[in-house]
Amino acid sequence: DKRLQVGALIDERYEVLAHIGSGGMGEVYKVLDRETQKLFALKMISPQLAEKKILAKRLEHEAHAARTLVHGNIVSVYDVGASTDGAPYLIMDYVEGDGLDLVLRKEVCLSQQRALPIFMQIAEALVHAQQKSIVHRDLKPSNILMAKTPEGNDMVKIVDFGIAKVSDQDGADKTKLTQTGELLGTPLYMSPEQCTGDEIDARSDIYSFGCIMHEVLSGKSPFAAENSVKVILKHLNEDAPPLPNNVGITADMKEVIARCLEKHRDNRYKTPVDLHIDLERISDGRPIRPHERKVKVKPKDTGKSRVPALVGLMAVVLVVAIGATCTFFALQPKREAATSAAFQRPEKYMDKTLTQWSNEIEKSPDDPELYLHRGELHAMRDERTNAIDDFTEALKLKPNYLQALASRSFEYMIIAQYDKALADANKLIALVPDSAEGYAKRGMVFESCEMFGEAVADYQRAISLDPNSAYYYYGASMNLLRLAKYDEVERNLKRAIELGDHNSSYSANLGTCYTFQQKYDDAYKYLNFDPGDPNIRGVEWGQASYYYVCVGKMDEAMNAMAQLKARETFPARSHRVAGEIFRCAGQLEKAMQELSSSTSLEEYPPGYREKAVVAFTMGQTRSALNDLKKSISLNGKSSTTLTWLARVENKLGLKKEAEQHLAQAFSAKMVAPISYVNRAAVRLENGDAKAALADADTAVKQDRWLKEGYEVRSEIRKKLGDAAGAEKDAEEAKKLISHFDL
Repeated sequence: DKRLQVGALIDERYEVLAHIGSGGMGEVYKVLDRETQKLFALKMISPQLAEKKILAKRLEHEAHAARTLVHGNIVSVYDVGASTDGAPYLIMDYVEGDGLDLVLRKEVCLSQQRALPIFMQIAEALVHAQQKSIVHRDLKPSNILMAKTPEGNDMVKIVDFGIAKVSDQDGADKTKLTQTGELLGTPLYMSPEQCTGDEIDARSDIYSFGCIMHEVLSGKSPFAAENSVKVILKHLNEDAPPLPNNVGITADMKEVIARCLEKHRDNRYKTPVDLHIDLERISDGRPIRPHERKVKVKPKDTGKSRVPALVGLMAVVLVVAIGATCTFFALQPKREAATSAAFQRPEKYMDKTLTQWSNEIEKSPDDPELYLHRGELHAMRDERTNAIDDFTEALKLKPNYLQALASRSFEYMIIAQYDKALADANKLIALVPDSAEGYAKRGMVFESCEMFGEAVADYQRAISLDPNSAYYYYGASMNLLRLAKYDEVERNLKRAIELGDHNSSYSANLGTCYTFQQKYDDAYKYLNFDPGDPNIRGVEWGQASYYYVCVGKMDEAMNAMAQLKARETFPARSHRVAGEIFRCAGQLEKAMQELSSSTSLEEYPPGYREKAVVAFTMGQTRSALNDLKKSISLNGKSSTTLTWLARVENKLGLKKEAEQHLAQAFSAKMVAPISYVNRAAVRLENGDAKAALADADTAVKQDRWLKEGYEVRSEIRKKLGDAAGAEKDAEEAKKLISHFDL
């Protein structure tokens, strides 16, 4: 593997945080600029590539093209350089978001209402590019990144001007970059003139954009075929299929797309400005302007139409033969490909697909229940933002809709918008003060905020209102496990299992409870999962993997981890859990790699904390500080994260900040034993060994299987001159394995 490793430093400035993509010229990484503490994407040509000079030239060309473009909907390029081994690179915006291709893969198609602002932003970017005499030439969904504004609206960022044509600068060097045999572009979105190798201008991008708009609204690429040869034949000889009539696409929108997809470029919009004007008119509810076709297209003649087609076919063959040297960079996270059939995203809820629910909504747009049901299907598919949008629509129509409030609270919690989640949960309780579900929902939010005492209190209130709900016992047990109250955990989980809804999470957590206490025979009964059982979720296989690490069966641990990654539908979580398993196994480099992948995919507070703990253990204190600050910015209520932050700050000499964060952490209703360990470490470092010993004793008393408790107490006793006690604690620590952070 010739990729740069996580933690690698380029030009003593850019620290590699994660590998986020591959393309025809090399690799793309998420990096931290140590001088500015800002995140960027770094695109680097692989040093091993045979044609490095021509590819380096193309990278320089991309940098020139992109640096010419300064626009809110185009990814900016800031720097160009070369690594110590001579590999050229460029530094550009790092964009948090999926490519439009991934959005379509998840949602199939978008409504015109949602799509129109996206189309207008793309058109605005093309207007700016034309003003700079630049043609993109490889416009496609994967080169259109979908970020979010602070208000939650879609924000387009176009990437990859690596094969862009600078119209007024076609010198000899530029010609070499796009010489015959490299048919630069992607066949599904190439204009007819691009297919035949003719000169192109902005109208070629307009055609590609037309293909994209058609696909976004219909869910299908208009010229898709079995292979590239047939795709090009379609571009040259066939019209795009008509857009469907039953999904709310207006006649004017269909006409705009048809104009973009005219075979003869003189019949398309003359410039992106003209296209943008018509899109703006549709947005304002005004009719688009009349359009006259300048060139009469002759009826297709089989003999004549095949001549340009043959040129295209030869070009495609050349592309395949040289390994498709076109640039295919999209600055988006890698997604896990391996998912077992049993864990594919569900297609239906209450026996209806997303399209069918959308059709129902079009017929009855004032029915809140329809939005609720479509939102539930989005939620089942991990399409969180869409789910929240639907639940919000339901609440607009029915403000006190309890089920929509409960569902939206849960989705806000999943994406770490804890204040919004808590607001919805509090409203549930205010509307129905004796609602067990309301207290359980709020308990779940407190749990995500790592406010363990508050969470336990709410779950216990829910149990008192409804003592026959297995989930409430499970919820209480999850927080009691963090507090090392193992007897209560066991009692609650056994009650949940007795109530008989056969949720494998209950068994898995009981197995983990026994694993923490080194009751391995009991743990095995609950974690000995059958790989053929489709009902075991990915995270539960992660718990089984941790058990196998604890009993020294690494082959079985890795097999269970493979099940975790195959079954988990939320890739960021699978990397986070895998990182925790490697940390507990003492494989810190692998842990860092997995946790870096997790945080690059999802800004999830525990992921940043766990990454910081690994960095701190490896002596990377400054990196640990940055990750802990990020975690706190996402969830400022976690006492566990606050004490870790204090420990790292104190190590760096930030003693005042450390004391403030410790005080904040210990103002919580209950704190986990690890928080006492962290405060003990700070007090020992500051010379107060007696107070440190009191904290270490508390940690070990709360959790007699806490490895870190014995480690810090050994150091304290050594400082106090108790050599025998220090040795005893050190020996005890060696028998234990760090707890897995669920």
